[in-house]
Amino acid sequence: MSEKSRADHRAPNLRDILDRLRSRYRVSLKEFVAPRAIAEGAKAFEILVGIVLSQNTSDRNAIKAFEELRKVLGGSIDPQKVLSTPIEVIENAIKCAGQQRRRARILVELAKRFLENPNLVEELKRLSAEEARAKLMELPGIGPKTADVFVLMYLRKPTFPIDTHIRRVAERMGIGRDYEVIRKRFLEMWRASGLDLEDLIELHLLLIQHGRETCRARNPLCRECVLRDFCASSSP
Repeated sequence: MSEKSRADHRAPNLRDILDRLRSRYRVSLKEFVAPRAIAEGAKAFEILVGIVLSQNTSDRNAIKAFEELRKVLGGSIDPQKVLSTPIEVIENAIKCAGQQRRRARILVELAKRFLENPNLVEELKRLSAEEARAKLMELPGIGPKTADVFVLMYLRKPTFPIDTHIRRVAERMGIGRDYEVIRKRFLEMWRASGLDLEDLIELHLLLIQHGRETCRARNPLCRECVLRDFCASSSP
């Protein structure tokens, strides 16, 4: 793309981005493992398990694995049930999400940590968003994205998880490539926009939907894109 073309695209405005995405998509919480679990009244450990199951797989597979694990654990997922269940049973329940052996070991280690520190969730609630995400990333198998989803969706503290779709959209819009650069840039735009936390959560989900349906990895539908004039990479 020429320097002139890059200069011609408009700088992103978060309120405008959100309004445009709302006009194009309708997001169902049932399609996302963490919001789905939260809407169903799941507890913190169960929600964190769901997010771990969504790592490097689709939400559809994660939801299937989550529901199967619930079933074999008697209807709910808690640390004691995880530790009292043979790991082979856990692996078999979550195999549709892939990497079942690795994931099962992570779930066992997380269960141990939650039982060792029964006040962990209350501690996280008292911390700032940045402090909470740092503490979560001390847990086994919890990276930046998993921590950010839990902090935003469950703790209701401002951060911005960057999945594969959002990273692709952000890169094409010229926002950045690095996880932390993108996350901090969206937070800066959010703070400047006057939008509230529920708007930030909705924006996260809508951007994922946008990446799935329109700003696809291959053959993006640039002519149908509601964010086209914000994009540094759109095709004519």
